[in-house]
Amino acid sequence: MRVLIVGERIREDVGSGIEVYEYNLIKELSKIAEIRKIDVFEPISAEKKGPLWLFKLRYLFEQGMKRLFFNPIKLGYSWSKIKNWHPDIIHCLKPILFPPLFFITQKPTIITFYDTFQITQSKYMLSKYYAFLQSQWFRFATKMASHIIVISNKTKEELVNHFKIPIEKISVVEIAQSDKFLKQKPKKYLKGKKRYILGYFSAFTPSKRPELAIEIFKKLKEKYPQLDVELHMYGSAFGENLLKQLQENPKKDVKILGFAPETKKVHIYKSFDILLFPSLYEGFGLPILEASSLGIPVISMKDAKIPPEVKKATIEVKNSEDAADEIYKYLKDIKKWNKISKDNMDYARKNFSWEKTAQKTLEVYEKLKNG
Repeated sequence: MRVLIVGERIREDVGSGIEVYEYNLIKELSKIAEIRKIDVFEPISAEKKGPLWLFKLRYLFEQGMKRLFFNPIKLGYSWSKIKNWHPDIIHCLKPILFPPLFFITQKPTIITFYDTFQITQSKYMLSKYYAFLQSQWFRFATKMASHIIVISNKTKEELVNHFKIPIEKISVVEIAQSDKFLKQKPKKYLKGKKRYILGYFSAFTPSKRPELAIEIFKKLKEKYPQLDVELHMYGSAFGENLLKQLQENPKKDVKILGFAPETKKVHIYKSFDILLFPSLYEGFGLPILEASSLGIPVISMKDAKIPPEVKKATIEVKNSEDAADEIYKYLKDIKKWNKISKDNMDYARKNFSWEKTAQKTLEVYEKLKNG
């Protein structure tokens, strides 16, 4: 089985969920299939900062203009160099890369969809123009692709409902936490501990609701003033406007620590006693599995649209007051903390792995190849 994989930023040191998927899928598939790849371009970096208006201009140029004009040129050139290899299947790891591929080659093509954020949550997009453009590309991609892989049943339902795609055209293949999380010893609750760390590890964007994490922390301090606790917040500069607002209105014991590189991820997670994950919408929710694999309990919100198979590894709360009560209960009861830590760690480690993801993906390839 010869498979050509087309993606962006296929690197181990890039920390978003999509890039984690790209890197680890190729790594595992290479063990069981003949793989070659085309890595299109290096988009805007989360570390880069500057005025919001300048950031938006760069975002529109890199995310829009490059994909409209430069991607087809690079894909065409790359295909001319590799087409004599005669791949059986082309797997496009980003829907936005599919339109130029469709006109370059007629090989059977699979697309991976991670979520429908640009369609169902477009009000949170940095650019409404870009959200509209992506929705049209997605519509074309779902119609013309040979097959579609999604990373959760939730995304499958959203695609079927929005684009009226036949169910049999979509396969669900869950992603997983990187191996480095599985090789680590779980965090241990230190008996007699007096100071606690709550963590937030996500982008500073409206849909991730970092302000809700602060609200939960504030409520915890109000209800349990005797509790010695800090909130450490890590996130990318894509939400620089919101990040600036948070920094200008500091709360006692809230530390806004900004962007964290992929190499520091495990260390940061293990510094937390509980991870706050107030995100409103996730295509999968990889940070939940990453934290759970290290034995870190995770708080999520009942109104959050997160796949049930991932949300299962969290403590669901209704609001900030409910969250404060649950956090206090687990921080002050070592037996409860240890139980939720072990239960969720076992669930995450036993049910999700890149070996399983690669094997299921290969099955999709073979099914498509054999008709």
